[in-house]
Amino acid sequence: MRTGAALLPTAVYFTDRRDGHLGVIRPPVPCERQGRLRDDVRRLTADVAAELEVLIRRAPEQWHLLQPNWPSDPGYPFSVASDHPSPNDHL
Repeated sequence: MRTGAALLPTAVYFTDRRDGHLGVIRPPVPCERQGRLRDDVRRLTADVAAELEVLIRRAPEQWHLLQPNWPSDPGYPFSVASDHPSPNDHL
């Protein structure tokens, strides 16, 4: 946000071709300041999330996280014994 440079939501998908990939670049998400920083960050986060939804919806089976994200994932930072309850403790 400090530079005002736009973000380009981008994804690469496998295709049916043996060696095929398809790169998709969505329209730029503007990042210029419009008001209070907190409001701008909230707006930008929502705009980027909406663009990622479009990209994921295209081929959800090809979407991968490159790091542990959920408490049930192996290696999740809080999966080690902790004083904090797990979000899944109520299940």
